[in-house]
Amino acid sequence: MIFLSLWLALALPSAMADVGGDPSIDGSRSQFLEGLLKLRDPFKMPDVIGNSSKNPGEQLERYSLDTLKVIGILTGPDRWRALVAAPDGRTFSVGQGYKIGQEGGVIRKIYEDRVVVQEKATNLAGKIEWLEIDLPLVSESSGSGSNSIGHE
Repeated sequence: MIFLSLWLALALPSAMADVGGDPSIDGSRSQFLEGLLKLRDPFKMPDVIGNSSKNPGEQLERYSLDTLKVIGILTGPDRWRALVAAPDGRTFSVGQGYKIGQEGGVIRKIYEDRVVVQEKATNLAGKIEWLEIDLPLVSESSGSGSNSIGHE
């Protein structure tokens, strides 16, 4: 606490000058101090604002697979993650097992150049088939990728 008081005493005049205030004016000084007290602690985890879900797949289930774009692949020692861009401009970090797409797709595997999503579909004969859909990593030069569907 002593360190903070000393820092404020030394830093306040120069900080006030930087923001265009005169440290000799009591109103500006109190406004500046109030502003300092409202700053977030950089060593504390930020509070979550809004009604966000811990599973981005729940939000990604609102979009069709053909509207989603894989814009990045993150590799790690234990698991890989993919960065998926939604049509509204939001980006989500997803991993294997996450639900994605309006047809109940699940991310089965993440490779360095694509994400494999598995969907259950009923064919014309009424039998259930598993479809594997590749969501390719979008390169900056191509701007978009085409999805390929394969049967397992």
